[in-house]
Amino acid sequence: MSNNKSIMRKALIPFLKFFDLYSLAQLRDRGPLVDYGWFRSFREQKPVDQTGNPFPWFSYPIVTFLEKRVQPHFTVFEFGTGNSTLWWSKMVARVLSCEHDPGWYDTIKKTAPSNVTLMYIESPEKDYAKSLENFSEKFEIIIVDGEQRVECAKHAIPSLTSDGVIIFDDSDRPEYAEAMRYLKDQGFRQIEFYGMTACVNVGKETSIFYRPENCFHI
Repeated sequence: MSNNKSIMRKALIPFLKFFDLYSLAQLRDRGPLVDYGWFRSFREQKPVDQTGNPFPWFSYPIVTFLEKRVQPHFTVFEFGTGNSTLWWSKMVARVLSCEHDPGWYDTIKKTAPSNVTLMYIESPEKDYAKSLENFSEKFEIIIVDGEQRVECAKHAIPSLTSDGVIIFDDSDRPEYAEAMRYLKDQGFRQIEFYGMTACVNVGKETSIFYRPENCFHI
């Protein structure tokens, strides 16, 4: 059976090359898009990895970076709940996540493990960016990936540990330029991670804002 498949594949190659489809077939067969699970995420229209597990909707390059730098004792706060919440729950000791959309809140709540605390903010224009003030603890990582991102970035700094970092998704969007300037004025440096992301055929940028002494040892 395997010999028949091999023969068929060889016979198809000239046809694919003629119609300029051979490169697409190679992308589908093996390589980083397969390893990341992009084809599955595109088919299912949700951020998942190759095996269907929840995956952050960040640029792929930053996910690779995070997998090598995140430590299991970290505590994470998210502005914006989603599949990333479930991904973080497997990486760190505790995840606290704030969400304004009742649909996303209910979806993640059904499958969230015990180390995840979800917070539903019904009126984001009033309380969303201030939700961090409900907690006295500080966080190694704060993720800005929901509503009011400029205000969320400003409120995040007091709740960071001394070596804490901010992960800002879609940092290349012009409407978030004020947040970029503010964080840099507060002594943060920026590393931009640009590349493909799950579900869609577009590139996006996700940035890490960090200070000289940081938990990622940048």
